[in-house]
Amino acid sequence: MTQSGDAMKKLYSHIQILTQETAEVVDEDVLWEGLMRFVHEPEKFNDQVKSCTVTPGAGDRAGTVFDLTLDFGSHRVKETVYLNESARLMEFHVQTKDYPSSCLRMEISRTTQQLPAVTFTYFAHSEPKVPASLRPLIEQAWEQKDKAILERILLDKLDSDEH
Repeated sequence: MTQSGDAMKKLYSHIQILTQETAEVVDEDVLWEGLMRFVHEPEKFNDQVKSCTVTPGAGDRAGTVFDLTLDFGSHRVKETVYLNESARLMEFHVQTKDYPSSCLRMEISRTTQQLPAVTFTYFAHSEPKVPASLRPLIEQAWEQKDKAILERILLDKLDSDEH
């Protein structure tokens, strides 16, 4: 596993905590399985992704598990995904020709109240070139996107329990 903070600057971090009611259906194992579906089938979590090619990672990069190419129609995004299942941690290292390299780290944990939670941390080599007044909107968009990932995991779990 790479250390995002070593090479990149931390831009933003937030935690999504499951409610007690949700925690009765979704535990850390279900969260991990759902995040793995997010790796393998990102188009099911983001309507803007038209298709995705997932390739097992090259052996010359320790910890690399998957290389992804996301097709958004007008552009493509390449991601290298690093996993540490025992630590319940995954990192998405993003490379595009239009933006500086960045990274999203997702880490599953438990709160002091023993509720499952996921911490989402965003890193980049440089600050985005946007006016400071837009920064809260970007952070809000990240939080909404991340919350939608967890909602999709919950809905998938509820759907699978009904069948």
